[in-house]
Amino acid sequence: MTSPTPNLPNESHLLEDYNFVVLGLPGVGKSTFVTQFTTTHHPAQTSPPPSTLPHQQIQLSVDNQPCQISLSEAGPSSSSVALRKEYISASQAAILMYSITSKESFEKIREIWGEVREVKEEMGMWEPFQMGLVGNKMDLEGERVVGVHEGMGVAETLGCAFWEAEAETGRNTKELVEELVRKVRTYRDNERIRYEQMKEEAEKAKKEKVKNDRRKKMMPWKRLFS
Repeated sequence: MTSPTPNLPNESHLLEDYNFVVLGLPGVGKSTFVTQFTTTHHPAQTSPPPSTLPHQQIQLSVDNQPCQISLSEAGPSSSSVALRKEYISASQAAILMYSITSKESFEKIREIWGEVREVKEEMGMWEPFQMGLVGNKMDLEGERVVGVHEGMGVAETLGCAFWEAEAETGRNTKELVEELVRKVRTYRDNERIRYEQMKEEAEKAKKEKVKNDRRKKMMPWKRLFS
């Protein structure tokens, strides 16, 4: 069960933080998506430090676990390449957005996906990075030029989860953000388990080494009295 949490504490360190970036051509609904989502659900009471990238925050409970989600959006204009890469670098997941009424925005998705992969591979962070493909403006069915099956096909090829949504009203937007939270959280949980296992194995090896060193020190005395 998922629901907004109106009484979450203000201290952001008590919450798990998630940074998501929305990418796509101008006009696909990125700003509408971010604004609608963050104003409809419970906005965070904390303000981001001046040095951080511009973004909007919300606090939600996903599967009864409180979290703070930062949403930012960036377009592929050549004048903002460095800034867009900075957004990608700072995020744990990306929402690749196209409009179902625009073939151009849909055909741009593979290029945007390639840029995201390049940035994350340079950081050594491609494996844990999550992405979702969103066909926005599903309310404009009469103007549709990109079929649902086309979106699903590209999503499968790129290894992304897929949704069609309506940013204007918020239809399916909460579901897709929550699903990305779950994917990032699952990776984090698995990493914590792996870290604990490695720590336990290291401690075990350390104790075994101390034990063996003691045995070696005792061996000459044993030979002397044998």
